[in-house]
Amino acid sequence: MTTLLQPLHMAVDNRHWSSKRLDHLITHESPTSVAVAALDDDWVDAPVPSPEPSPELSGVVVRIDTGEVLGRANGACNSFFGVPFAATPTGSLRFRPPSAAVPWAGTLDARVSDIKGCTQPSLDFLEEFFKLPGWADGWIEDTGFETQSSEDCLTVSVHTPDVNGSAPVLVFLHGGSNLNGKAGDKWPQPICAGGAVLVEVNYRLGVFGNLALPELLAETGTAGNQGLQDQRAALEWVQRNIHAMGGDRTRVSLMGESSGAMAVAAHLALPRSSGLFAQGILMSGNDYSLTLTEAFAAGNQFAALSGCGSAVNRLSCLRGLDPKMLVNTQTPVYNQSMRALQTPVADGFELPPGTSLASLYASGRVHPKPLLLGTTKDDISVFLRHSWREVLPRLLQESSLTKDDLAGFLERFLPSASPEERDAVLRAYTPARFGPPAVRHALYELGTDGYYACPTRRIASAVASRLPGSVFRYVFAAAIVDIDTRRMPDWARTLLFPLRERLADPLLGAYHGSDSELLWSDPYTLLDAEESALRRRMLQHWLSFVKTGRPMESWPAFGSTESFIKLDTSGDRVGEHWHRASCEILQRFRFVWDPG
Repeated sequence: MTTLLQPLHMAVDNRHWSSKRLDHLITHESPTSVAVAALDDDWVDAPVPSPEPSPELSGVVVRIDTGEVLGRANGACNSFFGVPFAATPTGSLRFRPPSAAVPWAGTLDARVSDIKGCTQPSLDFLEEFFKLPGWADGWIEDTGFETQSSEDCLTVSVHTPDVNGSAPVLVFLHGGSNLNGKAGDKWPQPICAGGAVLVEVNYRLGVFGNLALPELLAETGTAGNQGLQDQRAALEWVQRNIHAMGGDRTRVSLMGESSGAMAVAAHLALPRSSGLFAQGILMSGNDYSLTLTEAFAAGNQFAALSGCGSAVNRLSCLRGLDPKMLVNTQTPVYNQSMRALQTPVADGFELPPGTSLASLYASGRVHPKPLLLGTTKDDISVFLRHSWREVLPRLLQESSLTKDDLAGFLERFLPSASPEERDAVLRAYTPARFGPPAVRHALYELGTDGYYACPTRRIASAVASRLPGSVFRYVFAAAIVDIDTRRMPDWARTLLFPLRERLADPLLGAYHGSDSELLWSDPYTLLDAEESALRRRMLQHWLSFVKTGRPMESWPAFGSTESFIKLDTSGDRVGEHWHRASCEILQRFRFVWDPG
């Protein structure tokens, strides 16, 4: 929780961003080139904040419904970090829907940006990612890394250009497979300088935000949707309070990336959420959900693993366990396969029993709002690990994957399909259509279509059919390597990232999250001229949509021809019917993300 008026000790780097500008961009791709105007808007290159004045003199105070909040000048923004929107969900509140935030006396100091995310498996993730030995546990704990997440986390971070204004509002839901991520770490300067308010939301993750048990349903009337309900509570907070921070509550855009985009898709269809925002932005989402039976099975398995399976009162037992113990026990059940984390759960409160989110979209039973949505060309690639067996043949432009491997993936992805139906899908994704390594590229397209692109098409079609001219789809095709490590000098990147990953990265193509990484990149991210120009165009489109409900005029609406814009460093182009034929085959089955 943010502390009350403690001394502020923060060193702010005063390097300035001198990004490269292009007077024009020549496009090369057919069928239709998109004319892009000169990109010279100052707000795109918002300055790096200067060092702040002393804590005693710095800050702006606003009053919200739970008390006074002190923020700070932050470049083009006034920023308020870690403002509670709900009570701390511990003790008897663990696993329950969010409760109202407790008012405070005095003034809440919300100037410190280093806020905590919700409890997540940070230590285990580091050990797995860097292949660290067991003796490294103590070293990581000593660095304070483990303290960066907590159950005391239901907060928003708000960045506003003018607390006395009435600007449109962008509420952002982070990604991270509903396992990782936090609010307060996005670069807000272009949003504020562009005349909008940015609100970043923390919400419960893993078992804390997704546990479903029969006794929990009996106790609260809902189960397995805690994280979604946290997000809704944050949207309700925005409706009550954003006017005090210079925002217009009637012009709220709800934006998410990855699992955050999946949440936006859910809120669009859920009656309790639909009136809390005006439009949506989905970056690599889908419309999948869980049945109550599936959610209960995951919850029962977790209770058993945690040692509470045979307890007389399983909820009381689970609420009494240490949060670190819970998060370190969740991996066999709540993991990046997303199978137990694919909210909403059809618990009878959020979704009617026996229904699915996909069925609501397929039948058009959603609340239509303007949408900007899309996927990356190779969204699934980053989730398919590369071994030396896969990386070394790359040097010869060969692939160690075979067509039999592709068939094995397909059996896991489409478990309900018959052998004959899977053969038909294999013909649609035959490696003969792709360049080397052909089987891997076929697998990328199959996985991306099944989990991201085809559900995105379904969402776009459902909304466009009821609100013509208001849906705008993109495909991000820029294969930008290692954008998340561009702050590091080359020697550090080589040292910290194993050679296997360095060789594998070029295989990833336009990987999952690369569009978001580019959009949110800060001044210290080393981009070349073409990458900087693409980022500039994306910011123009996204901010135009936030402010007007439409991107720049070069981007056509999704309609009967399923128009989309393909975003790339070599130039943007308009196309039609992205992967329509493949999606019409896949839509007959429930796609299950199971890479094995």
